[in-house]
Amino acid sequence: FRGHYDGNGYIISNYKVAGELIGLDPKPYAGLFARIDGCTIENLSIQPVSDNVISGANNGAGCLAGIARGNCTISNCTLLEGNYKCTLSGDGNADFLAFGGLVGTSDASTTFTGCTSKGNLSFEIGSSKTAVAGGIIGFAENALDDNKWSETTGWDWECQHIRMDKCRNTGNVSVKNTVFQAYAGGILGYVRDDGVYQALTPQISNCVNKGNVSATATASGIDAFAGGIVGYNGSDGYNSDTPWFHNCLNTGSIYAYGNDASSGGIIGCCYDFDTQLALCINVGMVSGGNDPHNGAICGMGYSGGPFSYEGGVCYRCVWTGDMPICYSQTDSDNVNINEEYIDSEDVNNLVSGIGSDHSGWTTSEWVSKAAKWKGAWGVKKDDPLT
Repeated sequence: FRGHYDGNGYIISNYKVAGELIGLDPKPYAGLFARIDGCTIENLSIQPVSDNVISGANNGAGCLAGIARGNCTISNCTLLEGNYKCTLSGDGNADFLAFGGLVGTSDASTTFTGCTSKGNLSFEIGSSKTAVAGGIIGFAENALDDNKWSETTGWDWECQHIRMDKCRNTGNVSVKNTVFQAYAGGILGYVRDDGVYQALTPQISNCVNKGNVSATATASGIDAFAGGIVGYNGSDGYNSDTPWFHNCLNTGSIYAYGNDASSGGIIGCCYDFDTQLALCINVGMVSGGNDPHNGAICGMGYSGGPFSYEGGVCYRCVWTGDMPICYSQTDSDNVNINEEYIDSEDVNNLVSGIGSDHSGWTTSEWVSKAAKWKGAWGVKKDDPLT
C-alpha cells in the first residue's frame, strides 16, 4: 500500500492476519497491510481475532503492517485489547524474525506519533535467527541503498531515522527462542544500524510502557535482551546522528533469561556509546536469570559503555530501588554518569513533563511510590534537550 489511509476514528475488527496471498513466494510478511511503502496511515483502531495464531509469513508480522518501507507516517493508530500470538517460518532471507503490535519490521525512516498497543503479544519460535518482539514495532533497520559514491565528494551518507513520539504500550510483550537469540521491548524490540553505509538512528520521546516485557533464550550460550522502551539499541551514533531517548516512562516488569541476559527499565542493552538518555523514569521491576546484567535505566552496554563517548550522556533519569542505573563491567564504562539524589521538586518537574495522562498516577502518588528516587547527571552540565 502506497497511499493515504485515514480511518476517521473507525475500528477494523474480527480479521485474521495471515501471509501475503499474492505476489512473492515465499511470503515474507503478514499484516492487515502486508507491506506499506511511503504511505500515511492515521486515525485507525484495529482488533484482529483474539487468540488466533498469526502465521503464514517468513520474516515478519504486525497486526497493522508486516513491513513499513520508504518514509511511512503512522499516527493515532491503536491495537485494541486481545491476546495476539505469532509464529514465523524463518525460511526467508532475513536475519531477524520480527513481531510488532502495529508493525513487524521497519526498514527505512518511519515516524510513529500517538500510537498505542493494548494487546498482549506472544512470539515463540525455535529458529537459528534472532526472534524480536515490540509493543509498537518489532524490528527497525535501514535497508535502503541511499549511500552513493562520488569521485569528487566521496560517500554521501544518508542517515535514516525511526522517530516515535507519544506512543504507549499497555499490554504484555514476550518472546522466546529455543535455538538462538531473543530480544523484546515495550515500544520497540530492536534497532539495528549497519554503520556508515546504512545508518539508522532512533529518536524516541514521550513514550510509555506499562506492560510486562520478557525475552527468553533457552539454548546454551545464547543472549537475551529486554527493555521497557527498547530491547536492544544497536544504533551506532558515532557514524550517524545521535540516538536519543527523552522523557520516557516504564512501569512494567522487565525480565530477560539467557547467557549474557540484559534487562533495563528503558533500554535492555545499548551497543551505542553515543546515546543520550534524558528525563526518563523507571519504576518497574528489572530482573533476569541465568547470567543477568541488569540496570534500572539501561542494562548491559558494549563499545566501552553506553554513555562513554563524548556525546553520550544519561541526564536526570530517575528510578526506584537500589539497583545501579546501568550495568557496568568496569567503573570506567559509565564515565558520563554520576549518581545523585533528586528531591521531590525535581520529581514533580519530571512527572509534569511526561504528563499525568501517561503515568496514570498523580504527582503526589509518584512521590509517595518512589521512596528512593535517584538521578543521573551527565558530565556535560548543559541540558541536552535545549
